[in-house]
Amino acid sequence: MKTEGLTNELTPAKALAELDAAVAELSTNRATTLYLMRCVQTIAAVLPKEPQAEPKKQDE
Repeated sequence: MKTEGLTNELTPAKALAELDAAVAELSTNRATTLYLMRCVQTIAAVLPKEPQAEPKKQDE
């Protein structure tokens, strides 16, 4: 699992992508991989959608 380049700006979506990659990299057992992927998909299904960046409003 890579750790270089990690920042404090880890969003739920980025964390899920990292977890997904780590699961694929760490597990060599097909049954374990499928189970962990199912866990990742379950977590992803309940995460709230990340809001799109809204234009900043300037105070007058």
